[in-house]
Amino acid sequence: MDGLQYPKRVAFLEAYKQVSVTRPFLSNWFRTRPQDIVDAESVEIEVKRGDMRIAPVVSETSQAGGKIKRSQYTSKKMTPPTIIMSSDVAATDLEYKEFGKTQYEQTSAEMRLMNEVGESTNESDQQVIRNIEYQASQILQTGKASLHDADGKVGYDIDYKPKATHFPTVGADWADPSTNPDDDIASLSRVIKADGKVVVKHIIFGKNALKKYMDNPKTKEKFDNRRIESGAFKPEEVFPDATCLGELLIGTTYYVAWQYDALYIDPKDPDGKKLLPFVDDNRVILLPEQGGLNVDFRMPWCRVPTVTGSEDRFKHLFPAQMKLDNRQYTFRVYADYKADKLVSELKARPLCIPVSIDAFGCLDTDI
Repeated sequence: MDGLQYPKRVAFLEAYKQVSVTRPFLSNWFRTRPQDIVDAESVEIEVKRGDMRIAPVVSETSQAGGKIKRSQYTSKKMTPPTIIMSSDVAATDLEYKEFGKTQYEQTSAEMRLMNEVGESTNESDQQVIRNIEYQASQILQTGKASLHDADGKVGYDIDYKPKATHFPTVGADWADPSTNPDDDIASLSRVIKADGKVVVKHIIFGKNALKKYMDNPKTKEKFDNRRIESGAFKPEEVFPDATCLGELLIGTTYYVAWQYDALYIDPKDPDGKKLLPFVDDNRVILLPEQGGLNVDFRMPWCRVPTVTGSEDRFKHLFPAQMKLDNRQYTFRVYADYKADKLVSELKARPLCIPVSIDAFGCLDTDI
């Protein structure tokens, strides 16, 4: 036994797992009611717009009065995009050490499979949440959305045909000391109120737009501590990436100001390393109160049909139709016997629809 070298002991510390969780913020303006989860291939909405006519008078009581002009309604049909997320666990994968455990610890094959399916389901759910947040971010900044397939190519396009006046570029750079950013915000607020019959209550700043706004001399004068009535910024993190900055008084209206810093991986980047903000750095989104009068932003989900669902041994754990908060999923777990794999699939068909298309707008400060 002389000269025999034994390996030194290694202590296994608790494993660390970084979790990339996206808490929805912009998509919270889009509601999913129970009746918005449907068994259909597409959805159709009838829309009737009101106007601001004044009742006419007559010079004599014997004259015929004004005649009501009936508002015309339009019907809009939309087909939600389809999302399919899948993963598989091969028999050979079970030979590898399970994350968070030593090579000496063993988990039954059945439990190991369930853990793997659960992990992939959680990740798929997070990617769907980012998809609907991406939809909402594009719609609220442009009035349309383009979604990409796994190769980074546009696989789905929808244009809600908003008025161009709701997406203006500022007339002068906010960095110019002679400008007043409040004038641009107030002007767009008036346009939204006239067209959408709503009052803007929330302002969401992109990073650069907020810096220009805060550096502008007119803004600094507004926040002079002797003029408390103009508003006060006391930043408070409400969501992991959404900070409520405080209140702003612009004209005669108080607004709640936000900065939203959430990021996503550019779907056109093949390396998956380029991060982009959900709110463009140079843009400012103006929104009414959630669920207020004339505010109708919806998120219907069309159930994806399935004939087989999950295999019998997994049905008690993974039902064919799953509802997580406001999200509706079709789920399958089945064995690919020829390849000796367990396959899991999560399918969904959500769509953000700004029914009240005139109830929001976005300023572009990049000039």
